[in-house]
Amino acid sequence: MNVAHIWSAATEAVHLLSKYPFKWLAVVIVFLVCVEGLMLIPYVGFVAKLMVAALVATQVVAMFAAAAAGTAPTLAALLRAFSRPVSTQVVLFVSALLPFAMGLTYLYFQAGPPAVEYFFGNVLSSKPPSKEHFVQFKYVMNVFALPFTFLAGAIVVKGLAGWAAIAAAHTAAVSNWLAVLVYFVMALALELVTAQLPVLLPRAVGGTLAVVLLVGFLLWAFAFTYTLSKRAFPLGDHAAIRTPVQI
Repeated sequence: MNVAHIWSAATEAVHLLSKYPFKWLAVVIVFLVCVEGLMLIPYVGFVAKLMVAALVATQVVAMFAAAAAGTAPTLAALLRAFSRPVSTQVVLFVSALLPFAMGLTYLYFQAGPPAVEYFFGNVLSSKPPSKEHFVQFKYVMNVFALPFTFLAGAIVVKGLAGWAAIAAAHTAAVSNWLAVLVYFVMALALELVTAQLPVLLPRAVGGTLAVVLLVGFLLWAFAFTYTLSKRAFPLGDHAAIRTPVQI
């Protein structure tokens, strides 16, 4: 995938978003509220958030595939995330929890056990890691998530399940390293900007802008993941057409 392909994918992503802008906004807001709310569960909140987010994010990518074929997105379609084959759910959980584990390992050696314990306690009462360490933790997670960049695409566009989807995703990530790099830079830019906003601006204003940026980034990331995946798996166009019936 070269620069022209990536630009074409970006253009198509903008087009898909422009077809149903308010519906996509509602989908992303519901997605965020639900997955972030899982963090309030003591001891297992972060793990539950990552696992559910991986499932539902793949479903949103499937909804973009459906939209490309003419089916408008609905909030009810999000629930279909939990009906995917068990093998597919397992690999999605792995794709979410492995980068998390690598981030925790880094955090453990940089800030000690108390920083890691925050993720397995009560977020309302536990002390989080320092801002610097928290941002570094996210950077490490982003690095280890790179091989899974096209996993949702392998499932949605290619129609694969289980470990076959991971193998295809890894091959696509290596073959399309430039697209993966673009995605990685965008994710790092988001982390950098959202971390600095509360420092540069009044806390309430900076926090609000950070949330707005996060919503905008997710809208873009879901659409871009689908359109990039179409190009990473060029033989999957027919699978994408079947997706609206199967999701």
